[in-house]
Amino acid sequence: MAVGVSILSLLVSAISLCVSLYTVWRTRLAPFKLTIKISGRVAFVGNINEEASPTLIVPLVFSNSGATPSFLEDLAIAFRPRTKGRDRLFRAMFEQANSPNYAAEKVNSPEWPAFHSFRMKGEEVQTRQVVFVEYRPDARARFQTGNFEIVVYARHSACNEAFVQACVAPITIVAEDLAALYPTYNRSPSGHVPLLSKMTDDCSEAFTKLVERVSDLPK
Repeated sequence: MAVGVSILSLLVSAISLCVSLYTVWRTRLAPFKLTIKISGRVAFVGNINEEASPTLIVPLVFSNSGATPSFLEDLAIAFRPRTKGRDRLFRAMFEQANSPNYAAEKVNSPEWPAFHSFRMKGEEVQTRQVVFVEYRPDARARFQTGNFEIVVYARHSACNEAFVQACVAPITIVAEDLAALYPTYNRSPSGHVPLLSKMTDDCSEAFTKLVERVSDLPK
């Protein structure tokens, strides 16, 4: 009987030790682990003249599931055709403030403060609307119809100074979208840059399924 009690005590002690070690690891030692997700609608800002650059405004959720803090230093997006064609590179330049207006003078607009690196603590989640401006744009290049992927790359202090792929979201642009994005007149009556707001394809599919479920409900 005494031997059985001794074995049980050792077993309980071993389990307690394992739990304690895991807790220390999870809360104090686990390395920085970043995940990024596109949340909500992606906004396309049209380059309506040669001085403007094609721009993406992307709502992002940043999550550090580790215990170690780190700085997120830079972000970039590859706008990639899903069949053939070249990638277009966009770099984080601004952040979108909580305003419905999109000023044409982006650099001087208080609604678009400059993007800066930011610190993420352990087990922290942050949401930001990041404004990505095309890197070395062709003044004649505009968004086109087709099936694309938005590939988000991040550079942080735990990834050896390199950009690493963080997430991929499919998105489709149709002719009606381009008609809204590039109107026949140069500027809207309010003086703001033309804007197109689009769901990513996975969000659109989820919403379509919800519409079907709601439509099937008894009236």
